Amino acid sequence: RFRISPGGAIGGAAALAAPVGRGATQSDVAASVGREALEWWLAGFNASVIAHGQTGAGKTYSLYGPAAAVYAESVPPDAMGLVPRLLGRVYEAIEAAATSEDGAPRLSLGVSCFEVRHASVVDLLAPEQRGGGGGGGGGGGCAADDFVAVSAPELSDALSLLATAQRRSANWSVAPGGAGGRPMLVATAGRASVVLRLTLHDSERRSAATLHVVDLVGTLPAASAAAGGGGAKGAAA
Repeated sequence: RFRISPGGAIGGAAALAAPVGRGATQSDVAASVGREALEWWLAGFNASVIAHGQTGAGKTYSLYGPAAAVYAESVPPDAMGLVPRLLGRVYEAIEAAATSEDGAPRLSLGVSCFEVRHASVVDLLAPEQRGGGGGGGGGGGCAADDFVAVSAPELSDALSLLATAQRRSANWSVAPGGAGGRPMLVATAGRASVVLRLTLHDSERRSAATLHVVDLVGTLPAASAAAGGGGAKGAAA
């Protein structure tokens, strides 16, 4: 955690609030890492959750769950990743919030997702990419303010957008033979850091708060790096 003065200056050293051990469950990760970020976000503040560390450590699994998580009904509740859990909680808050004067929901959610591939940034929800395959196909670089924000009125809409982003990501490939004949995502030795941006709009406060969930490219063990191995994104699925 960092201390931020009223003038905006940042001071103090970062500290782990609650390290998560080897035997931690997905629920433990959500309680330790996600709960505080969610509370700040729902209170109207910007927040971020950043997964970093050695490749293969399980960063992507902790955030999104197993590869089949794009089809939420096929994932056991105890395997669900942090992001689907956060989405479930925020839609509970949206449903519980009063409607605005015109009868529209007071709270609404916008979803953006992009990834950094070497020197370029790719918008995974850009309209020109819709219908594209996985494995990082399609899409060019874009500026920081150019990312598409798609309205997601329901939880199912947000999960569908997440599935679309994963199919277009360089970190996943699509393979046949999934449950019910559906294609399945398969984690690859990816080459990108993925940023999920969730923007919660509050019509009563006339404000917007953003939660960024960042899945960074994994680092290699020292021995592998010395041998000249390239950076690969750690994704346990």
